[in-house]
Amino acid sequence: MATLDIALIACRDTVLANYFIGLNLLEQALEKKVCGGDVSSKQIDKSIKPFIRLLIDKIGELNYRSRDISMSTLIKLFRHPSIEIRVAIEGIMDITEKPPGPAEAKWRLVTARL
Repeated sequence: MATLDIALIACRDTVLANYFIGLNLLEQALEKKVCGGDVSSKQIDKSIKPFIRLLIDKIGELNYRSRDISMSTLIKLFRHPSIEIRVAIEGIMDITEKPPGPAEAKWRLVTARL
């Protein structure tokens, strides 16, 4: 789970190259070799929750590379057998129930894509 912590730090960086490194680490951490049967689904869900919101925010950006890779990673998280889909659905429902204020209109773009 330490790999997921490092991936989260890299993903929160404003430099796009570091964001991509963080997503790569996230995918590596979720492989069967690392995320095997010894890690409980509760631990995985707790570690993945911040990534869901981060990926949803990145989907609304104008940079097409960031947007496309974020969408692809979010779909991979949805399809991963160790991650409960409930966590991903809660992250998506948060933006539909609590949209940002009128100063930020990009939530409409994200909501439309999801």
